Amino acid sequence: MNRLAVSAPERDRLGAMEVFALTGYQRLERLDVPVFGHDTDPIAPSTRMRRARLYRLSTDLPAEISTLADHVGGTPCASVTGLRPDERVALLLRYLAAPMRFEPLGESAIHRAVPSARGLFPLRWSLRHLSPDGTRREWVYHGDWHALRPTDDDMHPDDAPAMHASGWALLCVAEVWRIAGKYGDFSDVPCALEAGHGFAQAGHLARALGLLPAEEPARAMSGFTGSGRAAALELPLFALPLRLDGFDVHDLPALETVIAEAVAPPALAERFPTLAALHRCFDAPPAAPGLPASSTAQAITPPSIGLLGTMRVRTAGNDRSGIAATLAPLRPDLAADIDGLWRGLRAVRPRGAAEAMLRFTLYWASYRGGPALCDTSGAIIEQGIALPLKLGAMLPYGGMRVNLATATAILFVAVDPRAAVAQLGDASLRESHLAAGAAAHDFALACAAYGLFARPMRMMREAALEAVLPVGGLPLYLVVAGFARRANPTGELL
Repeated sequence: MNRLAVSAPERDRLGAMEVFALTGYQRLERLDVPVFGHDTDPIAPSTRMRRARLYRLSTDLPAEISTLADHVGGTPCASVTGLRPDERVALLLRYLAAPMRFEPLGESAIHRAVPSARGLFPLRWSLRHLSPDGTRREWVYHGDWHALRPTDDDMHPDDAPAMHASGWALLCVAEVWRIAGKYGDFSDVPCALEAGHGFAQAGHLARALGLLPAEEPARAMSGFTGSGRAAALELPLFALPLRLDGFDVHDLPALETVIAEAVAPPALAERFPTLAALHRCFDAPPAAPGLPASSTAQAITPPSIGLLGTMRVRTAGNDRSGIAATLAPLRPDLAADIDGLWRGLRAVRPRGAAEAMLRFTLYWASYRGGPALCDTSGAIIEQGIALPLKLGAMLPYGGMRVNLATATAILFVAVDPRAAVAQLGDASLRESHLAAGAAAHDFALACAAYGLFARPMRMMREAALEAVLPVGGLPLYLVVAGFARRANPTGELL
């Protein structure tokens, strides 16, 4: 396919609206994305070895802390009260970024609690502390070691966002360069979507562990965007205040060792000249603060499964042959149960600035007698046996190993770019993708609770999708859910 590349004058004039169009309707034609087949020699990060001092977190952790019913219903977790602060931190980070199990038939083989773009895991998680004397420290989490490493970075005095009174915050930064060799100009989009999954998971875990201050919303990193990190293709995404009274990293057992560290590949700017311009738009000044978690109990009855257990069993696909669910008889109330749990999960975690602007449309393979497209109230927008065949129109190219006609459910997440830009300005790009990833996370978690796999996707033809299905705006994300065709044997790692 011949691409109509973005010219240098166009790159200088890019704003949020133009980037919405480039990363959506024009992505396949105008952006250089190696995974779409435009590059036969993709660039990969290199690795270097370095000595490091690691502070090891506990691995003797409970397998469960709360049921889904208690978590969504607002019932305090009695089992958490006996956990030390360092054990709570260990559980939080272990369920955000540590390897969880090996799946021989899984697409990325190694399963982690937060789904990632093809198993690439571009997010860096760290804990930041502001002491009473004004000293700022930051520790990066290394999931393979389940340990914290002190950073060597200098910290600007303004880099103290969203701190709790105890002085702690969880930071999420996307290392865009990690996936640039595969996603090219498009790299910031999967990074922001992936961070949305992490934002939702961090909110649920922090709430269940008693670390989330109910009075403080998650806020963007004030004073962090526009720093030297942007030049290194790193995107600060959010900070979550943590109530961690009595926690001190230096009380953890220390280990001096040699670790492998990924290094940004050279010449990314020359290889992908549009990437820096799009990255600059995603790194716009932060938007307004988000909303805190709701204190209202949700009147639903989730299945008898634990919160951590649901995170462990959730998968991002069913096997290495692609996405192809098996057609299975559905009980009449399955759609209502998944939708109710999804609403409950979204209500009890912090919400981003753009979450109220998202528009959701749900496809169900069996809803009141046949395939149906519904809005969030359950009202049918379109129904008929031809509906599953229309889904194939949104696939970006032929030969994709994705059979959408056999999916049990598909969540479409869309946004009105004009309304988003009018309300949030250039920050609407980052905020809307973060919110879309968070909503997709909770839908995937709800599906997992009822025995379905759930696979987030961003590869689609947005114009073709809007032409055949009324999804209410520019599609940002979708989650394909279904029953796996075969068992996927696993082996726990931690």
